[in-house]
Amino acid sequence: MRIAPELLGIFVIVLLLVLALVPGRAQAAFAARTEVLGFSADGKWFVFEEYGVQDGSGMPFSRIFVIDVENNAWRAGTPFVEQPKGEGASYPPLTEIRRRVHAKAGPTLAKIKPLPMNGFLMLRHMVSDLGAAPHEARFRRWYTSGPAYALTLTERDASAAPCGMAPQTPKVFTLRAKSDDGAETVLQNDTALPKSRGCALSYAINGVWMWFANENRRGRANIVVLLHILAAGFEGPDVRYMAVSGKLPE
Repeated sequence: MRIAPELLGIFVIVLLLVLALVPGRAQAAFAARTEVLGFSADGKWFVFEEYGVQDGSGMPFSRIFVIDVENNAWRAGTPFVEQPKGEGASYPPLTEIRRRVHAKAGPTLAKIKPLPMNGFLMLRHMVSDLGAAPHEARFRRWYTSGPAYALTLTERDASAAPCGMAPQTPKVFTLRAKSDDGAETVLQNDTALPKSRGCALSYAINGVWMWFANENRRGRANIVVLLHILAAGFEGPDVRYMAVSGKLPE
């Protein structure tokens, strides 16, 4: 049976509309970016910035997180947040939003004095890295020798109903660090999903930074693990970031 050209055209248009509405076909809507400002000289604080332009609204934003490394907590009064109030067709450029948030954080950062050179980047897995294992990472204290460590990230369902525009149940996690001699540290073990994390659907290890009291990298070390989070967003999953910190076993 032959289909009339005009009917065939209508069929193609309807098919394209249906495919556009099929759940799961949307690409990741938005991925925030990060800039690591580093550790304070004494290793007590770790600072990073998360910034970008939100999907849907096109609103620029920036947040500067100041992490109390030993206690795995935000410094009181942080994060510093800057984004326009309300929605509109015209927003300041992202560069201006970042300038404002750095001005807000300026007095605190002047006291902490974070610098990337105060610590060591041990590994980094970008969101686009298809070869990286999202829930595992291994690294050495020194570049080619010395103690080795393994990170293990375990996800499980949160005790909450599906949220946002995603039908999936949100997730919480446990992050463990284990040395090659068997000593293990639980860096974080979620008991609930905090509101600040949004509708977190999955987690992955993004980067690892370490700070050593001894310039020869001996003794106990401070560690910060940056995780990227896939969270339900307006036009698909959004990529956000969070830091988990603590001390590694010697």
